[in-house]
Amino acid sequence: WPLKGASDCQFKKLCHVLWEWDICDGCKIDQSCLSIRCPWQKRSLKLQPFFRLYQKITASYMPEMHTTSNYALRTHEDLFEIIQTLKQNPTTPRANLTATHFARRGYNSQPHLADQNRAFDLAVRAMTTVDCSIENQSGSDVLVWEDDKSFQELVRSIGSTKYCPVLADDEERSLDPKEQLSAIRLKKGAHIKFRGTDDIKNHLRLEGETVEIFHHTSILKEHLRLTRYEHAKTLTDNPSCIEVIPRQLALETLGSLQEVLFPYGDIDSHRCLKFLSSSSGIDQDCLIPNSEGSRRSDEKNVRYTYWGPRMRILLDELENPSPRGLQQRWERISKQRHMMQAAVIGIMVTVLLGLLSL
Repeated sequence: WPLKGASDCQFKKLCHVLWEWDICDGCKIDQSCLSIRCPWQKRSLKLQPFFRLYQKITASYMPEMHTTSNYALRTHEDLFEIIQTLKQNPTTPRANLTATHFARRGYNSQPHLADQNRAFDLAVRAMTTVDCSIENQSGSDVLVWEDDKSFQELVRSIGSTKYCPVLADDEERSLDPKEQLSAIRLKKGAHIKFRGTDDIKNHLRLEGETVEIFHHTSILKEHLRLTRYEHAKTLTDNPSCIEVIPRQLALETLGSLQEVLFPYGDIDSHRCLKFLSSSSGIDQDCLIPNSEGSRRSDEKNVRYTYWGPRMRILLDELENPSPRGLQQRWERISKQRHMMQAAVIGIMVTVLLGLLSL
């Protein structure tokens, strides 16, 4: 288990490679912080849930070959190098990028191909939280990243981009998710429950009577902060600033949590989210509004192009709740049976009246 356990020093390197943190010299050597602008002192505490998630997903890594010189990932630093490679070569097909990366490391014999692919899958999960694989795994909830697809293409496929105009923040629309789709209304009107998910692609997914919510809001805020200023120019001039999580996806995910499901300022919603945080391990950063300067002035209103379809499903569930429990299911079946009986009786009466009129 070469990646079992990670130190603060490695977490600092992770933050630097993901979000370009400029950590002061004091914090780099675990001494007193030397700068009031050092991001480690200001923001690392909020990222503790993400650090625990990172430890969880990396600790499970087991090499394909049992020879230490042939491990695709010998240390956390090897994983950070792959992350950097992905950020600097976002348009290169996966197969080419994998071969080039490991050839550059100068092995006498290359790690097993399956081990190389596993290392790249792990890097993507550390970067985006998305569980992916080079091949479709039957019965598993994994996003497929084919050999001929680039990292950029994978990132763009994380969420559904089908535009859902009925859920846009537009004055011409009469349906406003901010007013109709709160967690309190879903709980009371459709008896829906909530649970946290560590994979952003599962956000707002309804399974049975439970909605999954992506709760690592501290990660989203870091991605938004990185790409806020001179966004288009930065991405053009500096390839390492590729949107690891698409900015629109991050904005929608934050907005759906803090403005739609659990609107900040609503006492009942805040209590509901606080209960989920204490009972289900949901990141407490969800309780903090997005007021740290990660949004631009033109991003006040969010148009839900990624999560609109899933919001539509939740609104339909609110308007026409599925039966919960045996009693409600029996009542729905009985209601349908009575409606069918009434229809049959109506047809028979019509036929009888027709015969009598002859």
